[in-house]
Amino acid sequence: FVTVPYACTITNWFLAADQSGDVVIDVKRSGASIVGTGNHPTLSAAQSANAAVSGWTSVAVTAGDILEFEITGTPATLTRVNLVIKTS
Repeated sequence: FVTVPYACTITNWFLAADQSGDVVIDVKRSGASIVGTGNHPTLSAAQSANAAVSGWTSVAVTAGDILEFEITGTPATLTRVNLVIKTS
């Protein structure tokens, strides 16, 4: 969980892991996904990936919002994953 200290708009994501593997991460606010059917932060047989957000149901964040990050894939080979959310 992360509390966002300022109002912003999510524009991109960057995902990096300790080694090559597979993982999918969902981003939630108030228990509901803000990614929807958009491009989830995903690694597929890779150690890093990045993309502009596309198709997310909500990219506007209000100061004080709490974002939750949930692994929805099965990252069998990964032990550490870091997700960076870029905002404007």
